[in-house]
Amino acid sequence: MYDSAVIPSSIYSSKASKLSGLCSGLRYMLVLAFAWLLGGCGQPLPLDKAEYAGEWQSADMYLLIQHDGSVEYQRYDGNSRTSISGGIQKFDGNDFEVGIGFISSRFEVSEPPHRVGSDWQMVVDGVRLTRVSDVQFY
Repeated sequence: MYDSAVIPSSIYSSKASKLSGLCSGLRYMLVLAFAWLLGGCGQPLPLDKAEYAGEWQSADMYLLIQHDGSVEYQRYDGNSRTSISGGIQKFDGNDFEVGIGFISSRFEVSEPPHRVGSDWQMVVDGVRLTRVSDVQFY
């Protein structure tokens, strides 16, 4: 007859390995979430880079840079679209890096923001952008 108090050890080891896998997966997700929180904030724009703030556009690129350092980027190339959201992690000359945690993208600025007539323009990754609106301080 089957004794309900006796449970084969294989059931314990099976459940233990599933629980261990679940815990390590949860731990991995928590580490990623923590890295996202730390790295996603970025850095506020330095005073000497305040002109970078605003909504910038061309026919195939959109770039929103907030004073708090957050960035939204979209670039269209035929049927494909590249999107990046994150915080500015650092400036290197006129160039800047946007990312979350250890994942980042570098934006090469060959012409920093400057006036052309009544418009503000800059060249990012070889594309001339025009500022279509300023971003307000919050």
